[in-house]
Amino acid sequence: MDSAGHTFSNYRVDTEDNNKLPRKICNIVKFCLFLSVWLYSSAYLITTTPKVPSTFLVPVLPYRKYVIRSRDKTHQSDIDINFSGPLNKRLITNPEQATDLDPHIKVKIKSFNAMANETELESDTLFLFLLADQDAMSYKISKQFTLKTKKKQSEGIHQSTSHGEYYELNIILTNYHNRAFALFVVVNYNPVSTHVGVAGGILLLIFFYVLIIWDLADRALVALLTSMGGIGLLCMMNARPQLTEFVQLIHLDCLMYVFFLMLIVRIVDETVVFDFIAAITYEASRGKPWLLVLILCACAAIFSAILDNVTMVLLMGPITLRLCQKLALCTTIVLMSITMFANIGNVLSPLNKDSILKLDIAPFLEAQHITYSNYVLHIFPGVILSLAVAYGVLYGFLKKYLYSRSTVIGSITSLQIRADKLKKVGVHLSQYQNNRITQLRRIEIEQNGEREEVDFTSTLSDLKANCIVRNIPLLVGSCISLAVLFVLCLPTIDNNLHHLTPNWIALFATVLLLILGNLQELDVLLARIDWRSLIFFAALMVLFKSIRYLGIDYWTIKTIHKIVSNTRKDRQLAVSILVLTAVAAIESAIMPNMMMKTLMVNEAISMSVDCNLPFAPLLWSIAYGSSFGENSNLICSLANVLASGLAHQEGYRYTYKRFFVIGFPITVATLMMSTIYLLIAHLVCNWHGPSA
Repeated sequence: MDSAGHTFSNYRVDTEDNNKLPRKICNIVKFCLFLSVWLYSSAYLITTTPKVPSTFLVPVLPYRKYVIRSRDKTHQSDIDINFSGPLNKRLITNPEQATDLDPHIKVKIKSFNAMANETELESDTLFLFLLADQDAMSYKISKQFTLKTKKKQSEGIHQSTSHGEYYELNIILTNYHNRAFALFVVVNYNPVSTHVGVAGGILLLIFFYVLIIWDLADRALVALLTSMGGIGLLCMMNARPQLTEFVQLIHLDCLMYVFFLMLIVRIVDETVVFDFIAAITYEASRGKPWLLVLILCACAAIFSAILDNVTMVLLMGPITLRLCQKLALCTTIVLMSITMFANIGNVLSPLNKDSILKLDIAPFLEAQHITYSNYVLHIFPGVILSLAVAYGVLYGFLKKYLYSRSTVIGSITSLQIRADKLKKVGVHLSQYQNNRITQLRRIEIEQNGEREEVDFTSTLSDLKANCIVRNIPLLVGSCISLAVLFVLCLPTIDNNLHHLTPNWIALFATVLLLILGNLQELDVLLARIDWRSLIFFAALMVLFKSIRYLGIDYWTIKTIHKIVSNTRKDRQLAVSILVLTAVAAIESAIMPNMMMKTLMVNEAISMSVDCNLPFAPLLWSIAYGSSFGENSNLICSLANVLASGLAHQEGYRYTYKRFFVIGFPITVATLMMSTIYLLIAHLVCNWHGPSA
């Protein structure tokens, strides 16, 4: 990173005269590589039909047996089955807790040879435990069965299951309960091979990150291309998802929330709200730059704990840009700082709690006396300690780089090059982009030469001078809509309006603002929406989900269980805390997804029961790791992606490498601090007793 007055080589963009031949060769190689991935993915997408699993609605009668017969050919020994019904997930996950009196059904798979009139292959027996109140709720359980030879003289598994028209697969369900009920069963006779899937997923991830880290192409294009590659890999393994699954992969509810929030921020940006907050913030800092950074970071962490990190980054981004431009601070460093602190505070967010305190494990959480209040009580000390350590690391590493003229010059260069490219293809610049280039040139002139000490009084007067109300109806509408957004998202209100999701709340606030602001034309407003980030994140979710379909999640869970099980009894709790925190952080840093967090929580329940460990510290470890790990990767948090998109729109180079250089030390420091806190709290102080 360049300090004040240094050259701005980080922002220099190669022209046609600079390294012309190597650039041409690189472009040709990149073109051929991208085209190969597209051809490979398109070929499999065209030639492969969507995989339609076999579905059955099974009427299970009291003390009766039901057999699902199929002659579908299998190409391996594994069969995946999803069960939906009044299932007790806690007892199914931990059968050691069950008794003979608990209602259950037995499930077994047999491969029957009709010619020889005998069973040659069979699976282990699975016990599906049922809820006492079978009308209360329906849960979904996914299990993988492995067929094993019953006789030594039998042929190999693949020959027995794949060839011959005399083989029949029988799925036998035996009800040991005095009530009848229905069970919805989905059978996948040829699931993805874990070994091949994990290898393919890792190669796809490496390809993706090489393109992202070295900035070899636009991020949105890279995400679209690699997501196609992931789907092509699934098609190659005969596991092409259906169209409805594609749509579910995109997380439309999350994207709609961000879209509506962007509209609100763009409208509010035309008022004096952000200018007023910027003036108040600067006045509170008394003109001291690092105190200003501390105030911004603290506000980001506090309000992320109340709402969420995405909302805070979108709302605080314009404020940060105003202050950094006025005070000649390095915009990218300050913007990255508030994003990272927002990620740390997000672990306490009530809008984020459902990813940890999930509804389907509510009975187990209740038995462990774990509520959201207890969750906050135990997580809060670690968050405070981590915030203090993070600010210390931030100050120690970046105190020489807070002032940087080169970011302004680089911003002008970046915007001008983008403008030249658009003009070549006949696209006219928007008025906002023209104004932005003019504004930055004026700032460059003001900052020309050696940096002078900023006068607090005159700077504060300039900031307050911008707080002149020009559109009163728009200002009133902005304040009212922001108030509606905050109030409906507050935890105390959320309990009463639990049926309202954040995207609905953002929709209400957006439409209200459009009405109160009396906005007639939306073309200019929509032109300033960060479509690039929305497309990038949507493609990213498809990519990560397709990779997880290949079996990486289950392989990771098995590895965790093996490590903890092979540890000495007196060290299992410490090892569990260390392993779960580290794995959750690595997972969230490489490819975060809600599904993996769910699997890790279920694995924590299994470890708690199998190894007789307290469940609370295991849950806290997952919460810390999954939130703090997001600070080491620019693309693995929606808040990070949106901050990068905001900087890109303003012309700043918000690169993966720079984010990693700042974020990785903060991630390591906060993870170490939270782990030390957990070890002291639960090994030394034993703070996981009944009161927890």
